[in-house]
Amino acid sequence: MKDKVRRMLHRLAVAGLLSALLMTPMRHAVAEAGEAPPGDDLILEVSLEKPRVYPGESITATVTFLAGPVSVRNIQYPRLKGEAFRLGEFAAPISRSLVRNGHEYTAYAFSATLRPLKSGEWQIGPAEISCEMLVPGAGADAFFGGGQPRTVTLRSEPVGLAILPFPKAGRPADFTGAVGLYKVSRQVTPVAVRSGDPVTVTTRIEGAGGVDAFTCPPVELAGVRSYPPRARRAKNSLSCEQVLLPEVAADLTIPGVAISSFDPVGERYRRAESGPVRVVVARGEANEGTNEGTRGRMRGRMRELSGLRRRPPRRGRPGSRPSTPPTLPPGSRASC
Repeated sequence: MKDKVRRMLHRLAVAGLLSALLMTPMRHAVAEAGEAPPGDDLILEVSLEKPRVYPGESITATVTFLAGPVSVRNIQYPRLKGEAFRLGEFAAPISRSLVRNGHEYTAYAFSATLRPLKSGEWQIGPAEISCEMLVPGAGADAFFGGGQPRTVTLRSEPVGLAILPFPKAGRPADFTGAVGLYKVSRQVTPVAVRSGDPVTVTTRIEGAGGVDAFTCPPVELAGVRSYPPRARRAKNSLSCEQVLLPEVAADLTIPGVAISSFDPVGERYRRAESGPVRVVVARGEANEGTNEGTRGRMRGRMRELSGLRRRPPRRGRPGSRPSTPPTLPPGSRASC
């Protein structure tokens, strides 16, 4: 009888312990949803390639997310906003392991191109990043070792950036804010034509730096019909194509082109130039510049520059109506 009572009391005690475990949530040092957890388990930092730049000088901004001995998932791309710069899209993160102050971390580095816009002393950041952190669950989850995801948002400390104004001394009159080292070339094809035949002038600017500050000014000459230039931009190059139509038989000199930029390494202005190009223009056919052949060549060249292609004529399908009505015999009527 005593053994039976002892076994019953033991079962009651075990049941009471289980009930206490299931009903009592476990404590853990994690903040509420939307806030960063305390301590050094999760860290967010911002770093810049250079602390001093000029407007338009592109540099790399890196946001690094460090996760310590905690479980994280669904790491979002960082957010970094400001009025003094323009930020490109963040590239996919590069992860690595590191040790800092005796603690092991997995570091996720997100990099993007930052382009300063306004001169002055600025604070870049704080950056923000969100992720889900697994925390010990309550009740049955706690007993069976399960975890619950909790969204947390981390904020970094801002970093300083000095955006320097362009120097006034030695600034060229045609300087438009281009920063970097560039070269410019101008090509004319063909260089021997008849009056009324089109000539294509191609100007190309390329180098280490953005080309947003450059434009395509038109070439305008006496006795030459000029058409608006068309620009094609890439990351570090600008190509300008323009069609000219010499109207008289007289040799032409297509002037060279010059551009100015600021070298942020040497901290001085630089200039690049291309030389002039001579075009021999012979006398064309009768009615210079107005014959149908010339107009056809001109239309074809303009379509090439605009990227258009003439579509082949549509052919009638079986059962379709002809493009022109059939001719009816005199005195007959069309039936509907």
